[in-house]
Amino acid sequence: MSKTEEPHIGSLILSLIQQRREKGMEMLFDNYFDGLLKYIIKLTDDREESEDIVQTVFMDLWQNADNRQIRDLKSYLYKMSKFQVYRYWSNKEDVAELLDFYNETAAEVSVSTNIEAHELNTEIQKSIEILPTACRQIFELSRFEELSHDEIASKLNLSKQTVKNQLSKALVIIKDRIDVNYLLLLSGLIFHFK
Repeated sequence: MSKTEEPHIGSLILSLIQQRREKGMEMLFDNYFDGLLKYIIKLTDDREESEDIVQTVFMDLWQNADNRQIRDLKSYLYKMSKFQVYRYWSNKEDVAELLDFYNETAAEVSVSTNIEAHELNTEIQKSIEILPTACRQIFELSRFEELSHDEIASKLNLSKQTVKNQLSKALVIIKDRIDVNYLLLLSGLIFHFK
């Protein structure tokens, strides 16, 4: 499909979906599924989860298309996919895993995703900075200096259980801050389309 045809196809698909015609969903799948799936797999590195995310985005469009002002269907689908990917990552237990993954994949995805990865990295760094001093020190030794629990306990003259407890506390604080702040940032995407 040429770029000049895409806006017309997107408008036609959107119109059919707003009319609750199954043909609209068939066309949506035929025109956008593969591209979105490839894009999301780059962000999640998980094909099964990526397929679920595309399905979620498509179902949300089916259910809410008549309540949203969508000017460019393709752009809308990609932005909603990004939002769902952030939700996927926010459900991960280990925020450090999120940071590591984004650092590894930032070079492989689009410029806008690089900006978002940088924003996420900045949020994580801010979250680390607000940790209580001992908690932050243990977290940094674990995540940035890659010391084991035993090595940290020995270095700081603490019990191994204290190290584990402080790391768990750090991850909870960071994850909670990311969930609240970063999803609030992303909510601007949603309201833009409502």
